[in-house]
Amino acid sequence: MTEALLRQQLVDECQRLGEDGLLALAAGNVSCRFESGMLITASGVCTSSITSESIVRMSLDGQSDNVLKPSSEWQMHAAVYREMPDVQALVHTHADSCVAVACHGKDLPGFHYMVGMLGLDHVPCVEYHTFGTRALAEAAVSGLRACDACLLAKHGMLSKGASLKQAADSARLLEVLCRQYLLSLAIGPPLELNSKQWAEFFAQMKQTDYQAVQ
Repeated sequence: MTEALLRQQLVDECQRLGEDGLLALAAGNVSCRFESGMLITASGVCTSSITSESIVRMSLDGQSDNVLKPSSEWQMHAAVYREMPDVQALVHTHADSCVAVACHGKDLPGFHYMVGMLGLDHVPCVEYHTFGTRALAEAAVSGLRACDACLLAKHGMLSKGASLKQAADSARLLEVLCRQYLLSLAIGPPLELNSKQWAEFFAQMKQTDYQAVQ
């Protein structure tokens, strides 16, 4: 795929995520792997004004000749691409429901079977680190090792995918699940699926090749 086409896909997906309420103001960033490096949204760019020129091409060690600065979270994206060769795209948002759950610094529990669509019987929440740091990048990598998305404590969320659409849809799914979890808390802590139910779920998922995110 050409660089021009990838840039336009990033713009289009950022705008859709903005319309869905997952990207607000200049909070959040999106990237995709390109050649030996990546394309990532520039620092301070809003979905209302983003263009293909708002995308920064850079190496995974932070080198770029672009006039615009890359997102302050470029280290987080680069670390995932270095550690996970199969990952082709990443979405980081400060979506409301994800932030609300992440501010408690706890995993999203397996209160609903759709949690399992992201890969585990829960969605991990990695510990808090200052934004834009190597420590946060390393924590994010650990959160995505076995799951397609993770919460970042007191910050937001990060999702990965074999395509930009898959990463974005995982972000949307996590936001929906966090919102539903928050709603369920209104009448008390929801019951979680037990180990037998999870085993049956993952077996059924494998047998039917069912995927909520493609």
